[in-house]
Amino acid sequence: MRNAARLLSAVLLATFSLGANSAWAGESPPADTASATLSGPVVAVGFSEKGDVSMYSLSLGYRHEQRGPDFLDAAARRHGSTIATVLEPLLTLFAGDRESFDLQLVPMLRWQGTGQGLLRPWIEGGVGIAWSDLRGLNLGSRILFSDQVGVGFDLPTPSGKLLAVGYRLRHLSHAGLWADANSGINTHFVLVTMR
Repeated sequence: MRNAARLLSAVLLATFSLGANSAWAGESPPADTASATLSGPVVAVGFSEKGDVSMYSLSLGYRHEQRGPDFLDAAARRHGSTIATVLEPLLTLFAGDRESFDLQLVPMLRWQGTGQGLLRPWIEGGVGIAWSDLRGLNLGSRILFSDQVGVGFDLPTPSGKLLAVGYRLRHLSHAGLWADANSGINTHFVLVTMR
């Protein structure tokens, strides 16, 4: 758990302090990134630990991102940021003390700041549904909720795309709806998206 806290601290520190003297500071985000549909592949590497079981994971997916609802986006733009909606299907492969996989579909809201350099911070979170083949972990069901929250930053690339790098905490459980067993499992991810 200490390693996850260190990783989260490093991502937060990088997100909010690495860039200084932004070309975007005090301005609205560029039109091509503020209102366009930004979609692209997602790759995440994660770590889960539950009792004496440790697992590493590799997640592959594709995020579909669009400008958020008008009333939220208008409020965010008044403060120089944006709100987007995201739909992200993801396949996660687990290795280590357990070998398995899960599939999830998670809708999220994403707040994007203007940043203090070329780095533009973001925070996102959502709750979706997952089907998991993880066994022997007292999850109580194969159908689970996937609650996740993430922080990170976007970095423009020379090709005009955005490279998003961040940290995500994901919790899988069924909220006590399907069975008495509901211990859940947390996974800490480092993720990269090209949009």
